[in-house]
Amino acid sequence: MRTSNYLILAAVVLATSACTNWSERITLPANPDPVWRAECSGCHTLYPPKLLTQSDWKALMARLDKHFGVNASVDDKARETITLALLQDAAPDSSSGNHSDTLRITDTPWHRNRHAGTSIPVWRKNGADKPSNCNACHKNQDEQLW
Repeated sequence: MRTSNYLILAAVVLATSACTNWSERITLPANPDPVWRAECSGCHTLYPPKLLTQSDWKALMARLDKHFGVNASVDDKARETITLALLQDAAPDSSSGNHSDTLRITDTPWHRNRHAGTSIPVWRKNGADKPSNCNACHKNQDEQLW
């Protein structure tokens, strides 16, 4: 009986370790790909890849011509380079806390739970026009903790 309890406990620990903890701090990769950095941060905050799942990043990169209402297309080589950089550090598909049906980081359960209690007026007070303007509160992008 004891052995089965330990096996169940081990299975639970392994299963939950694959998911992102709500309180986990997420940072940018130590050496972000220069193409990814240049192309993506030219228009918005450079988001840590772990904020979305691998499938979400693939879907997002597949429709850059309709990137949240903007044509963010890049050449095929840059798209491939950026996609590989994102997938290398993305959350695993099993991490439901980092999945977003809308592909918006602000719609992930992780983001909603991590920022629970943060109201839109607080974002606006810090200069944000919408919740995705992370730089309004997270000032140092190279060392951002989410």
